[in-house]
Amino acid sequence: MFKHKNVLISLAVAALLAACGGGSDSTPAATTAAATTPAATTPAATTPAATTPAATTPAATTPAVTVDNTMMTGNLQLASGELLVNGQQLPYSAFVDQGATSNGLFGFQTLSTFGLRVKPENFAVSATNETKTVRLGFELLDKSATPGSKETLQIIIDKVTVTFVAATGDLTVAIPAGAKMYAFAKNVAGTANATVSTVPANLVSLTAIPGDATSKALTLDVAGAITAAKTAAAANAAVFNAVNDYTDRLTLNMTISNIALKSAATPPVALAAGKDITVTGSGQPSILNGDAAAKAAAASISGTVCGGCNTGTTP
Repeated sequence: MFKHKNVLISLAVAALLAACGGGSDSTPAATTAAATTPAATTPAATTPAATTPAATTPAATTPAVTVDNTMMTGNLQLASGELLVNGQQLPYSAFVDQGATSNGLFGFQTLSTFGLRVKPENFAVSATNETKTVRLGFELLDKSATPGSKETLQIIIDKVTVTFVAATGDLTVAIPAGAKMYAFAKNVAGTANATVSTVPANLVSLTAIPGDATSKALTLDVAGAITAAKTAAAANAAVFNAVNDYTDRLTLNMTISNIALKSAATPPVALAAGKDITVTGSGQPSILNGDAAAKAAAASISGTVCGGCNTGTTP
C-alpha cells in the first residue's frame, strides 16, 4: 500500500515537472540581430550658381584744369584807342555797345581777323626777359531777333607765350608746341565742338603797323581758327563754315589772360570789364576761371557791331 502510494506520488511529480518544462536547465538560444549598416548616402554635389558682379563704370571725371591768373608786371595799352578788323583800323569808341538799340557805326559781313593796336607799358627794363603763358579767348554772339538765326562762335587757345624782351623793350607772341584750341559753333546748321591739338603757329600774331614805330597789331586769325576747327571736326564742318558770315547785329568779345589792358591817355577810352569767356561743351574752365581780380585787370575788349545795318565804313 505504502509502495503503491509512492508510485502514485512519483507519477504525479513527473507529470508536474513535465507540465513545467520538465525541470531541465534550458537556456534559450542566443539570437543575434542581423547587423544592418545604413546605406551610404553621398549628398548630391551642389555647385552654387556663378554670380558675376554687375560691371560698374565709374562716372567720367574731367580732371580739374589749373588756370594761372598771375599777371605780368607791365600792361598793354590800347594805342590810339583802336581795334583792327580785317586789317583795318576801327575806333573802339565806335565799336562799344551803346545800348539795346545801338547798331554801332561800323559793321562787317565777313570776319577774317580781329585784333588790338597795342604797345607795352610799365615793364621793368632789365637784362632778363619776362615770359608768360597766357590764354586767349574769343566770342561772337549774333544778336539777331530772328528765331533760329542766332549764331555763336567761341574759341579759346590755351597756350600763347607772351614775352617782354628786356633789351629792346618790345613784346613778342608765339604759340608753343603743346598748345590746344577749343572751339564751339552754333547756327542754323546745328551745333559743333572741336578740339585742335596742333594749333597753327600763325593764329595769333604781333606784327608791325606801317608808319607806327611804337605799337603793333595783336591779331587773332579768326578765319584760320575756323578752318582749323573744321579740319579737326570734319563731320561738323558745315556748322563751323557758317559762322564767319554775318548780316545782323552781334556782340564780340576778346580776352587775354595774365596781362592787363589799359586805355590810351589821349584820347581816353573806357574799356569794358574782362569777359570770362567759356567754350560751351569743351569741358574746359573759363578763360579766367572765375577769378574776379583777373577779370578786372585782364585785357578784354567787348563791343557791338552790325553788318546789315551799318551806316559807316565797312572794314
